[in-house]
Amino acid sequence: MRMPQNTLNGAGTSVYVFRDKKLEDLCKNIAELLDIHGTVNFEFIKDGEGQYYFLECNPRFSGGVAFSCKAGYDFVNNAIKCFDGRDIDVLAVSHNQYIVKQYTEVITDIE
Repeated sequence: MRMPQNTLNGAGTSVYVFRDKKLEDLCKNIAELLDIHGTVNFEFIKDGEGQYYFLECNPRFSGGVAFSCKAGYDFVNNAIKCFDGRDIDVLAVSHNQYIVKQYTEVITDIE
């Protein structure tokens, strides 16, 4: 699970990666109810009492998939395995962690 910080255009620049069994079980239940196969991006918000609220499901990789891969789960190769009918890897993110991306702004002038 990722908690993003974003640029002005919404691109994630840093995330806190963590495991939350309640949220993972909720995602599994939604995926089973909707008969989802493949990669989707579920979005939730969490209130002060720890209650999750489902916002949306996007049928694609999230914009922060590189963070997930860096945290220890290869979504890209597992998506290929899924559609090839092979078993996918078990989620193996072993510890909470912060991951940060750095961007350099460059102005290019072409005449």
